[in-house]
Amino acid sequence: MKATDLPLLTAVSTPTIHPDGSRAVIAVSRPNLVSDSYVGQLWSVSLPGGERRRITRGTSDGSPKFSPDGKLLAFVRAPEKGRAQIFVAPADGGEAVQATDAKLGVSDFVWSPDSSRIVFVARVPEPGRYGTVPELGPDAEPARRITILNYTSNGVGYTVDRPRQLFVVDVPRPGDEPLYPTAPSVSDEHPTAPAAAPEARLLTTGDFDNGGPRFSPDGASIAFISARHETRDTDLLQSVFTLSLEPGSNPVQLTRPDTNVSADSLAWGPDGFTVLGTDLGQSRRDFIGRSGCLFRLGGDGELTRLTTDALNLAGDIVLAGDDALVPDVARGRVRLMRVDPSGQVSTVVDGDIEISGFDVAGDTVV
Repeated sequence: MKATDLPLLTAVSTPTIHPDGSRAVIAVSRPNLVSDSYVGQLWSVSLPGGERRRITRGTSDGSPKFSPDGKLLAFVRAPEKGRAQIFVAPADGGEAVQATDAKLGVSDFVWSPDSSRIVFVARVPEPGRYGTVPELGPDAEPARRITILNYTSNGVGYTVDRPRQLFVVDVPRPGDEPLYPTAPSVSDEHPTAPAAAPEARLLTTGDFDNGGPRFSPDGASIAFISARHETRDTDLLQSVFTLSLEPGSNPVQLTRPDTNVSADSLAWGPDGFTVLGTDLGQSRRDFIGRSGCLFRLGGDGELTRLTTDALNLAGDIVLAGDDALVPDVARGRVRLMRVDPSGQVSTVVDGDIEISGFDVAGDTVV
């Protein structure tokens, strides 16, 4: 391979299927030699024919997700200079509007069932760090005093002073009147510029990383994954929490404190929670050779195993009716499996492939 071949290395994101099953949207990215960076836009692909067309023109657009009502398409856009933020566009095409203005950008998000709100994940920096003070660079920031073991992460750097928190924001409507800057006048010496995005409300606080948010079926609460126990600095356990979206609410732990199963991802359906997790043994650090399994989370916090170690499940769970669809890593391949509420397993997609992302709408799987 030569350097001139780099632009041929095209990557495709996890797809999102329109609720009516007529089309899917994917993000396509590739290296660009002229800009010396990765570039990418969103593409719409008709189903089942596969005709495709580019629908955005950003330099780095990704993570598309249709709203549950099918009217809007949210995605993450990273400008050439700046942090990745959520944008929302009409599902049938049109200019996108900015929905978030997180100081360090957005890493994940989920729609509410009624399509009116979005919960997203963003790192919150300590005051004075990471550009929160204009013209204050890293060389002028105060020293860090490290007293724990887990304070950095590959690809991120320091995490102890910018934990991942959850926010909720009302979805802006692309058809609304734009916001305009205030014109200068005698009575106003400092004209104000319109806000870049609606103001988001912080849901979680503290020195904890939070992620994997999922809405309850009624949209009144969220579930998420976090490590908040006393020994979190010396083990690998992550637990499942719920949080009401009412202001002033506090997280409630669902998984039992004495469990050795660490939650990796979850789904919240009409009949409760399905959790993908790993049993880490008594030390809660024994991850070598451990298989990812599906569990049913009961009202008493007990995790009931649905699958055996014959499968090595990994990735996000997507509900298809009462069943859970989840990837399985097997013999150098990644196939797609279906697990029903009783733990019966069947194969959805198999062969010499590695599934990196999928979505389901009705009987359609992409």
